[in-house]
Amino acid sequence: MQRALHLAGAVGQPLTEARALFGLSELALTSGDPGQAVVFGQRASEVFHSMGALLDDMRALTLLSEAYAALGDTDAATAASAEVAVLSGKLMADASRRPPEADVRRHPAESAPSCQSGHGLH
Repeated sequence: MQRALHLAGAVGQPLTEARALFGLSELALTSGDPGQAVVFGQRASEVFHSMGALLDDMRALTLLSEAYAALGDTDAATAASAEVAVLSGKLMADASRRPPEADVRRHPAESAPSCQSGHGLH
């Protein structure tokens, strides 16, 4: 896992690295290591958050909620789930203000609304 993370970081593309971190988090969780899933997932969420990649951040937070629940940390799991709800509300509010013909770009960080909720998980 560390080699994959190193390769993703060597590319110099934060979004690529964050997606690799997310994948490693998912792998760790499905392999029965929720503690490592939290480590990778938190970092992925931080990068997605800093880039304004709202949908990716929501996915990372959902995975974090699952990892926290697997660890028995219901408070952290609830906090991560609540943040997903906050970001979802923001996404819906932003979408309702856009005209139907609003530009849709290839890159989620370019087209997703800014992630400015200030959640304490980062």
